[in-house]
Amino acid sequence: EAGLYIAGRLERFWESFNILEGISWLERFIQKPESKNYLAARASALHTDALLLKWLLQFAKACAVAQECLEICRTSGDRGGQTDSLIVLGESMIFNGEVETGLDLIQQAYIISLSLNDSWRKATAAYSLGYYHRNNSSYWEEAYILFRGVGDWNSLNRMLSQQAFFSVLDGNI
Repeated sequence: EAGLYIAGRLERFWESFNILEGISWLERFIQKPESKNYLAARASALHTDALLLKWLLQFAKACAVAQECLEICRTSGDRGGQTDSLIVLGESMIFNGEVETGLDLIQQAYIISLSLNDSWRKATAAYSLGYYHRNNSSYWEEAYILFRGVGDWNSLNRMLSQQAFFSVLDGNI
């Protein structure tokens, strides 16, 4: 259980330093049969595994892992976990060519985050929606305010970098 939690909560570490090692540790713990006895810890590890797989462009596998995470979160009533897994599942589906289904999943995550009154998750869903709806800047404006409000400077930096990148691509700078 501890290994699942620790490996799952090192998401930003794995993203920044060694995605492959992160996946190796996560899958080592996830594949242990006893991991199915600790559903919350397993969901945490699955979520991080799906995110890292998405970064490695392994979208089909990321979808399968995120789907398992979503099922665990739904069964256990973990609405925050549902939000997180819907976002990574939706993004992975979009990159895998299933754009409309992916956008619907991210929109579901946004709606759940509203019902939870969870500013960070709402910001994360708005950021993701803004990424895919570049002509509707209201999502990123909302995410900007929320990320600042919760003090998530890393996500705010990532979002502002994406905005600048798209402005250059779109010829607005």
